[in-house]
Amino acid sequence: MRFLNRPSDAINTIPIDRSFLLSHGAGETVRKIRSIVRNVEFELLENELGFRMLGPDMYYHTIDPYLSKALGKYKKGMLLGDILDYRSRRASFDLCFEDSWSGYFLADHLGRNDRADDLVLIHLDDHTDMMSTLLERTGEGLTDPSTGKSFDPSVRNDWESAIYSGCIGIGSFITPLYYSDHKVHVRHLNNSASSTYDLYNVIQENYCYELIPNKQFAAIRLANSDWQNSAGTYRGGNNVDKVLASTPEGQVIVHIDLDYFINDFNGNVGTAFHFPNHDLKYQVIQKLERFFDALHAMQVRVDHWIIATSPGFCSAYHWDWLLTEIEDRIK
Repeated sequence: MRFLNRPSDAINTIPIDRSFLLSHGAGETVRKIRSIVRNVEFELLENELGFRMLGPDMYYHTIDPYLSKALGKYKKGMLLGDILDYRSRRASFDLCFEDSWSGYFLADHLGRNDRADDLVLIHLDDHTDMMSTLLERTGEGLTDPSTGKSFDPSVRNDWESAIYSGCIGIGSFITPLYYSDHKVHVRHLNNSASSTYDLYNVIQENYCYELIPNKQFAAIRLANSDWQNSAGTYRGGNNVDKVLASTPEGQVIVHIDLDYFINDFNGNVGTAFHFPNHDLKYQVIQKLERFFDALHAMQVRVDHWIIATSPGFCSAYHWDWLLTEIEDRIK
């Protein structure tokens, strides 16, 4: 499923190493590019010794047999091809389908962080979403190599452009937050039973590829030291009390990906869908209760809520009742 850049955006060619193409051939070069760009459509331009990114490849939308039918509940006449665009502001929370738009919503809070310098992101998600980006690091900051546009994580329009180009995706939208002018502290409530709940320092890092010479891409790494160069912190695990322990002061945003509660497909084509039984819904309610009880017990003041439904991960079969259960507790 291909989503080209907005018509006003010229798509630049990203140069690749000439010797790699000549020695390995087009087929292996395409496979190498695929491993770098992940879920992004692209085309190899052999004569120009480069490739162009053509936007997000959301093949995983075809996995869920309930997705097409559910879309009309959110916007009349919506089709699968419209999913990437969808985002809305509700009374209690911001809502998007594709999780990359969560960064778009967060931009406002980075830009107007009046109450405190730090941003605390309570992140309920089956994934970290802290992979390397395809944003280029230059002496002037971050740049989208596909469009040549600069990227500021506190500017909504920059997120929109980078999402459509494919430089930021569902697995990397948290990473650019650590390139803002504020310290960012992610407290990640996940489903991993093996977490040690260590508090990590987050360091900005260059990510380089042999195939793409002379370019450095924005990434982050977790460290137990090097606090002087900290862009913020990270702690993760499945115990809400341990994850939120000693949470720093700052503007608190809760981000919820529905796949934290139910991850039917995990983006994998060919995964069979099984109707949920009563026990599954009961388990979800229990997780919700534990989370909201912890917020109340710790007297966490939440400034804003963001929810992503994650098509191709959490089946649209669950969305309505999950959103209702969450909204009832937010109010």
